[in-house]
Amino acid sequence: MASSIISGIQSDKLLSKIMNSLYDGVYCMDLDRNIVFWNNAAEKLTGYSRDEVIGNSCANNILNHISEDGVCLCKEGCPAVKSMTDGQNREVLAYLHHKVGYRRPVYIRTSPIVDENENIIGAVEIFSSASMFVAMKQTNERLKKLAFLDELTELPNRRFANQTLEEFLWTFSNHNTKFGVAIYDIDNFKKINDTYGHDVGDQALKMVASTLKMAIRENDVICRWGGEEFLFICHCNSEKELLNICDRHRVFVENSFIDNKGEILTATISGGKCFVCEKTSINDSIKRADENLYTSKLSGKNQIH
Repeated sequence: MASSIISGIQSDKLLSKIMNSLYDGVYCMDLDRNIVFWNNAAEKLTGYSRDEVIGNSCANNILNHISEDGVCLCKEGCPAVKSMTDGQNREVLAYLHHKVGYRRPVYIRTSPIVDENENIIGAVEIFSSASMFVAMKQTNERLKKLAFLDELTELPNRRFANQTLEEFLWTFSNHNTKFGVAIYDIDNFKKINDTYGHDVGDQALKMVASTLKMAIRENDVICRWGGEEFLFICHCNSEKELLNICDRHRVFVENSFIDNKGEILTATISGGKCFVCEKTSINDSIKRADENLYTSKLSGKNQIH
């Protein structure tokens, strides 16, 4: 079986080239769990070269996948083995063993490999770094314990936002580290609620929240400010930089949608920003951002002022 999988990949040079150009790690195994293909990204993510891996059985705990619950998946519950057994695709979060010794969180997706007669002859596993997801999950857990998390949107709440603003203002006062704040408001949100009901309104709210959460940079902060409003806080060096960041968020939201029983529903946001480059108070900064938000609303919505 191994030879047929190897020959299938190697004979198609384009397929092999594509698989080696992926950012995700990819490896293939035969029914005996012997690894027969190992792409470039797999080498980078694990530290193991092809020569060290190909021909070895994944059951020998080369990567020693461990689940979030501490179960050794290579010994029990291997998703690739399950895929070869029942022909189903699977997705799990696991922690692999890197060659230099540390544990690395990865998303794992497994699928069966079938021949021309639809017989299962092996499995393919695709894995990618899940460090950002794990960090976000850990942050959410900490925020929950501190009562800083908004349950509906799973964003930090207003209490957390006020504390973060104080920290940013202190850093500015003591180190002159400029920053910006922006208030975003979902346009026509009342109409969404009145037309489709509060359940759909909640879906729209969560869609916008998730889009903003995925759009911000690593050290930026997005919080639910209240109702359909969000507060954005970030370090930046100029008015122009802040405007570009906020407008990027606006475009992301504008191009997101939810499917409500076959009807595509979209949403837009209006925003008001305030670049903090002089001594001020939190209330004054928020007031300026709120006034600019009002200008955006009056000017036609779906824009940043």
